[in-house]
Amino acid sequence: MHRHLHRRLRQLRQDNQISFKHGLKRLYIKKPLQSVAFSDIYSKVSYNSERVGHPTLSLMLDVFLRQEAENGMAKEDISAKVTALLEEYTEGRELEIYRVIYKKEGPDWVLRVFLDKPMGAENEYVSIEECEEATRYLSDKLDELDLIERSYNLEISSPGLDRELIKDTDFVRFAGREVEVKTYGQIDGSKNFEGTLIGKEGDTVIIDKAGKRLEIPSDKISKINLAIVF
Repeated sequence: MHRHLHRRLRQLRQDNQISFKHGLKRLYIKKPLQSVAFSDIYSKVSYNSERVGHPTLSLMLDVFLRQEAENGMAKEDISAKVTALLEEYTEGRELEIYRVIYKKEGPDWVLRVFLDKPMGAENEYVSIEECEEATRYLSDKLDELDLIERSYNLEISSPGLDRELIKDTDFVRFAGREVEVKTYGQIDGSKNFEGTLIGKEGDTVIIDKAGKRLEIPSDKISKINLAIVF
């Protein structure tokens, strides 16, 4: 569910203005609401009655949630198709796809592509020229195939110096480098760790923290990225 919608509904529920039955399929009004209460959530939702179980509001909420689900599937589909196009482009070049993200940011949609250098490449970092060439290729292809119906911004860059480690090969490639690790819950009283990456064994990430070997299960890690050392 859209995070903003969830926060707004939770706030109204805490204020004892609304209640739910059958999940989110029917919303019951406990107190008269101003139309503005939902205008910042979904422009088509309007409340103009004090009747309990207002059918229009319930229907519009259902429509909103259904559209959100469809948008989620559309985002995954577009990301997969863009990845396929980029695989054709990177073949034969010293480039590989690090990540493709298609998402809504504020009022705008963004297609964000990160290109990387494969392990063993002559240069470790993707150049500005390589990003520009890839941008021209992908922009032309997307226009030709008309994959994305709505307007969007295309951004192509490298993962950056503080790149997140997301592939198993990253833990081989960057072994010996300084990393920052954030965990979902506390481990030995902390959720943040810095140390030297030793590697990854199965589902366990291993770092050297001040001379002490620290093993962290992968499913406990919310993010691990290279540390910027000055």
